[in-house]
Parts: sequence; C-alpha cells; structure tokens
Amino acid sequence: MMHLHRPRRGTRRSPRLAPRVRQLRTLGLLRLSVVTGVGVALLVAVAASLFAGHRPGGWQAHASAVVLPQTKSSADAANYYETLSNGQLVSTVAQLVDRPRYLRTAAHDLGLSAEPGAGVTVSAAAVPETAVVTVTTEAPTSRAAEQIADRVLAQATPDVDALVPPYRLKPVSSAAGTATERGLSASAFAVIAALVALVAGTAAQQLVYQLGLARRRGAAATRIAADRDQRRSLRTV
Repeated sequence: MMHLHRPRRGTRRSPRLAPRVRQLRTLGLLRLSVVTGVGVALLVAVAASLFAGHRPGGWQAHASAVVLPQTKSSADAANYYETLSNGQLVSTVAQLVDRPRYLRTAAHDLGLSAEPGAGVTVSAAAVPETAVVTVTTEAPTSRAAEQIADRVLAQATPDVDALVPPYRLKPVSSAAGTATERGLSASAFAVIAALVALVAGTAAQQLVYQLGLARRRGAAATRIAADRDQRRSLRTV
C-alpha cells in the first residue's frame, strides 16, 4: 500500500498567543515610530537654532530734525520758507547729515564698529514736501541704535548750521524709545521653530507607523495566500 506523505507545515502558534504577539508587534512598531518622530523633531530644532544664530537681526531707531531759517525778520523768513518749500535745500541737509564720519564717531564712542558687515548703519532722508530730516540707524542692540541716532544728529547740527546759512537744523524728536527689532523677534522665531519641529516630528512618526502597518498587512496577506495554495495542493493529491 502506498502512503502519501503530506508536506510538513510550519510550526503554528497557539491561537491564544496570536493576539498577544500582534499586540507586542504593534507596540514595538509604535515605539519605533515615536522614537523616529522625536529624532526628526530634535533635528529640526537643532537646525532652527543654528539658523537663528546666523539670521539677520538687530534693532532700528529713528530721530528727526527740522530745517528752519535763522533770521528773526518775518519778511526775510517768508522768503526763506518759500525756498524751503521746493525741497532741494532739505535734501542737501539730509546728505550732510548722512556723512559717514558722524556714524564712525558715534559708533566708536559706544565701542562699536562702523565697518561694513558690523550691523551698524545710519541713513538720513528728507521727508517729501516738508522741512523735516529723519535719521534712521541700525545696531545690534536697541540702546545702541537709539544712542547712535541721537549722537549723529547732535554732531551734524552745528556743521549744518555753519554750512547752510541762513538756515539751521533743529532736532525735534529724540530716538529714545523708538527702537524696534528687525524681522521676527527671538520669541516669535522660537515659537515658529517649535511648531515646525512638532509638525515634522508628527509627520515622521505617522509615516513610519503607517508604513510598518502596511508591511505587516502585506506580509499577513502573503502568508494567508501561501497557506491557501498549500491547502489546495493537498486536496488535489
């Protein structure tokens, strides 16, 4: 009598252990995805901190002065104000205030460098259709920006008075209290960086977790198909 030998099947797990095994595998996959998400979030945070150390920053402050006739005669003053109205004289005064030596002296007095790239600048401009000249400064700190603006204006005032008689430059607005931070503040940048790191970490965690689940489903489907084919082959023997 011929005996048919059935192929030996792989060792099967106890049905009672299968749910426990699946649970452990799911927990392991979840742990791996969380570790990956945290790692990605930390990398984004480190990159953001490095960028923060090199991003453009600084403070900006403003002071202003007005160009006025030096004469006390009302008749002469009327003529002088008419000359002022065309704006050319005020623009000339702004160019005088904008001379680099005022910035160099003010920066030196505060222990700062006025060299290009040092983050210390000054610019003067005439306000259109007025006799007002504005001085705008940029510096690494708010206090430095305000002090440089006032110092530049204080240095330029006597020179303007001597160079453009019968007109004089009268400071009308100090830079004290006008400093504003350029670009995003440090706190706002930190909040945005934290949000980006959180989103990136969450996306990475979900990607790893969902890909792991998809692989497990694919492997399970392959095993089920193999078992089904094996049972079919046994029935035909």
